[in-house]
Amino acid sequence: MRFNKETIREKARALRKAAAKTAHAQTSEQLSAQFLDHVPWNKDLTVGGYWPIGDEIDSRPLLAALDRAGRICGLPVVITQTASLIFRAWRPGYPLKSSTYGIPIPAVSTEELVPTLLLVPLLAFDRSGHRLGYGGGYYDRTIRSLREQGSLLGVGLAYAAQEVPSIPREAEDEVLDWVVTEREAIRTKVR
Repeated sequence: MRFNKETIREKARALRKAAAKTAHAQTSEQLSAQFLDHVPWNKDLTVGGYWPIGDEIDSRPLLAALDRAGRICGLPVVITQTASLIFRAWRPGYPLKSSTYGIPIPAVSTEELVPTLLLVPLLAFDRSGHRLGYGGGYYDRTIRSLREQGSLLGVGLAYAAQEVPSIPREAEDEVLDWVVTEREAIRTKVR
């Protein structure tokens, strides 16, 4: 059966936009608490985060908490449209510049790092760990590449309202290990 991912993305964008409109100031703190209480982050992990754009759930409170706990954190940088993302070190207060896509990124001179914990934005998710992204394949390529390099914990961050019963999956789509919302941390089915 063939499906139209663009149609699904349009519906997912509307879901996320509605969730963001009804979110309150504590939503990102609640997500952070769910993550810290349930996801196994107490190992020596290097964190690949993201800077929220548009109506994505705000990952910055979680990144700040992980930084305070002594974890090394980084933000993604697009090098080319067909490559995996790279990550450059970031801490709260570090200066950022605007990328060609208008997304804040660390300066070129900032140390590059290889995440072992990857925080992933998304449009929609299901409880099996499938996610719907923006369609560029950046995170799928990055997750695949990082898993090939060693151990990786892939964690999607979302509003609870972004959950759908099922996400259609294609061969190149990577599965998340966890999805964390403001309401719960979901350990997905084993890959």
